[in-house]
Amino acid sequence: MAPTIRRVNSMVSRGVIRRVTDSARQQLLQLSLLEDEVADEVEHLQPFGVSFVPPNGAEVAAIAVGGNQDYLLALGATSRAHRPTGAEEGEGGLYTLDGWKVFLDDEGNVFIGGDAAGATVKVARADRVEAELSAIKATLDSLTGGAGTPAEFGTPYTPDPGGVGSSKVWVVP
Repeated sequence: MAPTIRRVNSMVSRGVIRRVTDSARQQLLQLSLLEDEVADEVEHLQPFGVSFVPPNGAEVAAIAVGGNQDYLLALGATSRAHRPTGAEEGEGGLYTLDGWKVFLDDEGNVFIGGDAAGATVKVARADRVEAELSAIKATLDSLTGGAGTPAEFGTPYTPDPGGVGSSKVWVVP
């Protein structure tokens, strides 16, 4: 009975990431576990469509499949030092070591480049996009301006002889 209890008790533990290998089809981690125990080549399972390289020192849930410590899986990498705080209920997004990169508020607005206070681009739930940019590059099938007044990009345009970056694109009502 004691070996079974020991296997059940060791099925889930907390691990601290010491190294990440992101060159294989499945990300592999080196983890520090209980009492100076080190586990190498632990598969880091991430949700489909999302892939990040967690920083050293991030924590994971280490799952021993079938209670077998020789076959560990890592889930839910998180870094307490880097996780942004202060979001309200129903809000969240994607962040990196530098903070929020894509933030969704509880009204359905999407902020790119930061949270609502520091975003560089805001995509509102309404049928519009608000942006303050030093430059814009776009390919559009159509453009509507004003109060629903149709508009289109004037084409073709020719760069000014002055050099790169001096081109102008105009909207024709």
